[in-house]
Amino acid sequence: RDVERSRGLGDVYKRQAKVCYRLTGAYSRIRTQFNMPIGNFEGIEEALSRIAGYAYQLEASRVMTAGAVDPTTMEGIIDAATYQNDSEDPTDADRVVTITEIVDTGGTANSGDEDTTVAIISTVNVDLVNDEPVVGATGENPTFVEGAAAEVLYNSASIDLIEAADAVEGMIITITNVTDGATAGIDEVLEFNGATITLDNANAGTSTTDFGNWVVALGGSTATVTFTNGTGTPTDIESAIDAATYENTSDDPTDANRVVTITELDDDGSTGNAGDDDTVALSIVTTVNVDLVNDEPVVTATGTDPAFDEGDSPVVLYNTASVNLVEASDNVLGLIITISNVTETSEEFLSIDGTTITLDNLESGTTTDFDYDVAVAGTTATVTLSNGAASAAAVEADIDAATYENTSDDPTDANRVITITELQDTGGTANSGDDTATLSITSTVNIGLVNDPPVITKPVDQTADEDVALAITGISVADPDADMGTAPFLSFTLDVSNGTISVTASGSAIVSNNASASVSVTGSVADVSGTVATTTYTSDLNYNGADTLVVAVSDGGNTGGGNLTDSESIGITVDPVNDIPSISDIADQGFTEAGSVTGIAFTVDEDDQGSLTDEDLSLIHISEPTRPLYI
Repeated sequence: RDVERSRGLGDVYKRQAKVCYRLTGAYSRIRTQFNMPIGNFEGIEEALSRIAGYAYQLEASRVMTAGAVDPTTMEGIIDAATYQNDSEDPTDADRVVTITEIVDTGGTANSGDEDTTVAIISTVNVDLVNDEPVVGATGENPTFVEGAAAEVLYNSASIDLIEAADAVEGMIITITNVTDGATAGIDEVLEFNGATITLDNANAGTSTTDFGNWVVALGGSTATVTFTNGTGTPTDIESAIDAATYENTSDDPTDANRVVTITELDDDGSTGNAGDDDTVALSIVTTVNVDLVNDEPVVTATGTDPAFDEGDSPVVLYNTASVNLVEASDNVLGLIITISNVTETSEEFLSIDGTTITLDNLESGTTTDFDYDVAVAGTTATVTLSNGAASAAAVEADIDAATYENTSDDPTDANRVITITELQDTGGTANSGDDTATLSITSTVNIGLVNDPPVITKPVDQTADEDVALAITGISVADPDADMGTAPFLSFTLDVSNGTISVTASGSAIVSNNASASVSVTGSVADVSGTVATTTYTSDLNYNGADTLVVAVSDGGNTGGGNLTDSESIGITVDPVNDIPSISDIADQGFTEAGSVTGIAFTVDEDDQGSLTDEDLSLIHISEPTRPLYI
């Protein structure tokens, strides 16, 4: 037993000593200081020499002890002999162990024979046992920016299948928080081993570079991708893992990290002979940080290009508006609308989002969802809606309900071009995002002019004295669009029956038949109105009683729609005035002294008395009082 112990333990100690010496010696040769191996230092040389000496002593002791073995002991040694293979991947072949010679201690003196040749055989049948694969990789933990290229997931992958003959038969990879796409997961992509795999449920394929099949199972928001029927070498699959990428093609990805985990790898080794396993359960994680990028809104609408006739109700500008903010969490922050050829600023209106906005410079206020400001440069009005948080649907409705109105009686004859030039959402511009759409969505309003009638303003009825000129004030005419036509614009007449009318021309007005019973005036609205404001009436000589001034105007239909007129009557009462009577001349008379003359003829006139009677006359003058005169 002591010999066996000496043999066994000595062998163990000897091996350990040799390993210690070899490792220490090797380290001392490759470790340098001051540009020379530390094994050359005196102190270390001495230590290495001692280690070598101890190893030699152990081997010598073992050999000497083993040499003193008697037959009985040797029989025990042979019966206790064993074979062991420490390899994780032993060769699949029988080991034939043969005792080929026995040597005794008797020597060969006198032709003696100290050894004998034998063939004592024992065959060791080596049964292989498959070992569990050993897999490692380092997660890149990348950041995927929306709209950017795919991101690599791992590096430094290593796969040891232990058995050199084994290949990688399968793998399982999981990805969390998979939600994006019209079908959940269809916008999220795992690129692995030559296959582009969208992570929607039940998606499957029949080929990658090294696997025969793959299938996706989406449970909740976790996608599990299973690869099967593989034949790839460890090197192949290491490369596949290091090249694996994640990509998200959605314009509105979920703002959540995607945790990608290699959870299992299978080799094609057998599990017979109580093999450890052909499958290793793993948790090799890489976390993809998904950074969102705001996308530019997409806006469309159809301009109705309405006709707006002067005096009409507001006209609708657009229909079928569509606002796509791309990101579901975004709202509309604001929009800008321009209107061209705005000249009646206080009489032109844009109605949007529940508010009628006057297109006057510096006009401001609030609508249902926005603040608004108006800026007019030249004849273009810019309406800016800002500080909003309206939904896309609300703004679609606002655009479809937007109207234009012009309340002027004399609008400029020019189309108004309404243009939506910009829409901004609340998504911001982080990560080079774009929150603003530059637009040119137009609707052209065709302005139709309508001829407005002239309107005469008259004074109250008048009273005049017989034969005395009367200034009639308060006559005027208005017509909002007459001057837009062709000269002479307005024609105005003044007519009386028992007198004459006189006016003084104003500006470029043309007066015909002035100082007559029928006077006409032509010209612009202002000139005609200024002229008839100077109207003077004079009754016919010695006329008293009732008269009527009839004033009438015509605009000639210059702005379309036919000739339009107006007329008014002004009553005039002519009061009588007592006229001085007159007597006609009397012809010279001749008579005899002391005689008499009779039948002296003359006439007496009193215009406002009609016919005279004796009672209407009285003696008014005797030129020769010494001569009696009888009437």
